[in-house]
Amino acid sequence: MNVLSPDEKGQPGLVPAALFSLCPRCGARSLIEGLAWFAPKCRKCGLDYAQFNVGDGPAAFLTMVIDALVVGL
Repeated sequence: MNVLSPDEKGQPGLVPAALFSLCPRCGARSLIEGLAWFAPKCRKCGLDYAQFNVGDGPAAFLTMVIDALVVGL
């Protein structure tokens, strides 16, 4: 039996949240701002997205550059 806790009610599923950039708390389409920038907080429920920042932006960029060089060879 899959019973949701009060904290989980109203949250989007994992696949729709990932595909449509949904807020993990309320399900609003407010995770992305513009074409490629994360919003600082949810416009609907006010969830602060900064608490989820793990600081891997430079590492991801470096990985993309190295991948482009390897594929180009």
